[in-house]
Amino acid sequence: SRWYLIILALVSSFGIVTKVTFVPLLIIPLLVLPTLRNKIVFLFLTGLSVILWTWPIISQYERIYHWFYAILSHTGHYGSGNVGIIDPGLYFQNLQNLFFGNPLFFLIWFFAAGLILIFNGSPARRKRAWQDTSFKVLVAVVVAQLFAVLMVAKHSSDHYLLPALSLSGLVLFLSFIFLQRLNYFSLFVTKKVVFVIGI
Repeated sequence: SRWYLIILALVSSFGIVTKVTFVPLLIIPLLVLPTLRNKIVFLFLTGLSVILWTWPIISQYERIYHWFYAILSHTGHYGSGNVGIIDPGLYFQNLQNLFFGNPLFFLIWFFAAGLILIFNGSPARRKRAWQDTSFKVLVAVVVAQLFAVLMVAKHSSDHYLLPALSLSGLVLFLSFIFLQRLNYFSLFVTKKVVFVIGI
């Protein structure tokens, strides 16, 4: 509905202006929203809302633009270092540091990614899986987390990964709900699993 799009855009834009590493999470509504028109309206409203939330610092837009451009176009921390998007050696070292610094996050992510690959292995399984809303949302969240990791690996600071880390519980919840709908668990077991995830 129209109000749903407005609220979703307000929440998404607030996340972006709070921490720019929230941007990869925009993949979730873009993959889940049902029509191209809804996706376009969502992006438009999100852009408009970013201006709303940052109106008090609108005079600093040019400075902010140059700051983020320097970060994007240089390999070092916060716009320092050589010109280029990434330093391959440092980038892969940062990925390794993120993995060992957040092993539970990556284990949950690999579990969900493996589940997605398994249910895309054959046309019959793929058709059945993509008819389930929980599976679609799971795919969207897993893809968003992947892009968040790739983005954060440029600086390799765990706190920048917080928006993606906070979705780990949701990933487990969606995974088990999807499997339960396919009768992989009894209703009793599912309730216990959801309870444990909630804790």
